[in-house]
Amino acid sequence: MEYNNQHHKYTQCLSIFFDLIGVRQRHLCLGVLTCCLSGGIIIAEFQQPSPFYTGYWMGSGILVTALFMLLCALKPSKLLLIASAMLDAAAIAITFAGSFRLLALTAETVYTAGWIGLATCVFLAYHCASCIYDNGACCKWKNANEVNTTSTTANTDELQAEEATGQEGREGRRRRRRTQSPPIDFRLPDEMPKLPEYEELSKSEGLPPAYNSLNIAPPEYTPPLTEVTINDESRI
Repeated sequence: MEYNNQHHKYTQCLSIFFDLIGVRQRHLCLGVLTCCLSGGIIIAEFQQPSPFYTGYWMGSGILVTALFMLLCALKPSKLLLIASAMLDAAAIAITFAGSFRLLALTAETVYTAGWIGLATCVFLAYHCASCIYDNGACCKWKNANEVNTTSTTANTDELQAEEATGQEGREGRRRRRRTQSPPIDFRLPDEMPKLPEYEELSKSEGLPPAYNSLNIAPPEYTPPLTEVTINDESRI
């Protein structure tokens, strides 16, 4: 979650940094500005020649890059953006190396082309990054995070739906048990047919003898032989 928040802030900063103006307007402005800086380097080299004509090499490389910027302004296709970004990287390397040679290795003379070259490197780096941004690299990262977030949300929704379905199923089973009608042949005990002469039977005949009173056998009762033998043995 923390990574997603940081990445969202990162992509939001890039969007603010590169989407201040339209894509074609941005490439057009950078192309025109880079052409002016390239011309300034060539003019400075013409007025103040440097060893190995470093300013001309720098100005030529920057001019080619500026032409590709203008092409990106006319038709910002994917291949053209990739080619322009690669040329920007090459021009940055050449311009920075030339400016370093003019400013650091020839300390006795201050060359204007070196300072203009360093300023041009900043705009070249910005255009290179904007080409990568316009090519959709940041959008792919953003879409990947959105897919992960969407899948997580979908899984959570599925779990909640399953839990709700389970609760509804349990409540439905309880409701059916409460409202379920008895079988067709079900009868209450009072509704069952009674045996013949059921009402004439005394309650004492159907109950077991009480244990708090002596049970005396009727006169016509004859105990079996085994019971008499057991009683005699107990008396002995």
